[in-house]
Amino acid sequence: MILISAGLVIASVVLLIVGFVGSTPPLILASLVTSSAAAVFLVLGAYVRRRELFATATPASIDPEVALEDELAAIAETLKEQATRLAEIEADVRARVAETEKLQIEAKEHARRARESREYAAAQEKAAEAVEAVLRSRTDTLARFFADQGRKAQIWYLVIGAVLGGVVGVGLQELVNLL
Repeated sequence: MILISAGLVIASVVLLIVGFVGSTPPLILASLVTSSAAAVFLVLGAYVRRRELFATATPASIDPEVALEDELAAIAETLKEQATRLAEIEADVRARVAETEKLQIEAKEHARRARESREYAAAQEKAAEAVEAVLRSRTDTLARFFADQGRKAQIWYLVIGAVLGGVVGVGLQELVNLL
């Protein structure tokens, strides 16, 4: 029984390490179950071989009832410590599961935002292409108009455009200063 308990403890440690490294809660829980089974087999083995394990005292000086109570108290204390350890590990596992779920939600949110950003960028690119096409058609029309004009008319259009641009620029500056 004690050898079975030792084997279960080794299996429990391996499951716990693999579970923590791989962040797999089922393996960690399996480690907890295996550890509990090891404790049960250890208690049973100690109970079956109690005479061999505790043979230092003479049988006449030990009251069997007191010895059994002491033995059961020691076993109860060991089980209590194991239960406390298991509860701590379970709380840690639950915290990690909650953190994992939170990270999954955040990852989904980031993926959604990235998808929306790609869609927005594609829409902006289409809008920019449309504006560019409109400007190209307008500038082509203006360029043909100016090309058809004589040199004097072209110079007059440039002077009038510069004056109007200056007036509009000063007017906008004044409007901004008023606001």
